[in-house]
Amino acid sequence: MVAHFCGCLFWSVGVRTMYFKDKSWIINEGLVASSFYEKYISSLYYAIVTMLTVGYGDIHPYNFIEKEIVILIMIISCGVYAYSLNKIGVLIQEIPSEDNEFKQNFSSISLYMKKRNLEVKIQNEVKLLTLQKLQSICITHSFSLFVCFLLLLNL
Repeated sequence: MVAHFCGCLFWSVGVRTMYFKDKSWIINEGLVASSFYEKYISSLYYAIVTMLTVGYGDIHPYNFIEKEIVILIMIISCGVYAYSLNKIGVLIQEIPSEDNEFKQNFSSISLYMKKRNLEVKIQNEVKLLTLQKLQSICITHSFSLFVCFLLLLNL
């Protein structure tokens, strides 16, 4: 999503500066008469290469306004990348603490049921329900991590 936005922004600035300046990345790449698909892919390619800090140098800004926009794109993409990595780290960091909390609660529940002399059948049912709850929490965490990694890949 961010790459799409940055690519469209870079294309838009290239089109606008092409009419006011003699130099533009669009003119240099020979994209003036190209199809929409080729223009979009070139812009998206530039955005992704910039966001991943690869910077092959084949497409680059040619005038001052394009350079200003590229600086803005780099700042935005670095911020989004850092935020995404931070969110993934927080999710991973929360897993052990929730696991420890669950184990502590599970032990407390087991101890409480033993002190109250509940039937073994009821104790097992409560433990089973508690473990099913843990399983749903684990599935939710796995899905959250999966979505974060997908979002990170789409930067």
